[in-house]
Amino acid sequence: MALAYLRDNHPDRYTALKMDGSLMETMHRIQREASEQIERLTQQMLMDAPMPATDDILERTRHLNDLKSLAEETILQAFVLVER
Repeated sequence: MALAYLRDNHPDRYTALKMDGSLMETMHRIQREASEQIERLTQQMLMDAPMPATDDILERTRHLNDLKSLAEETILQAFVLVER
């Protein structure tokens, strides 16, 4: 996603990173940072909205997936806003 966003919205920066050979290194760094932030945010959200007190594994999985999706969307928006 970051690569497509950079290519489509910042073609000069994309070309410069590609030309100097640091494009993929930059993309890997962004992916790593985003993943770490998603994990941290998901854990924080679990403190505010703990796992349901049930033995239903599907309900617990659904809850965790919902929190992770929200965290991913939040981080994605943060990264896009930083790039503008």
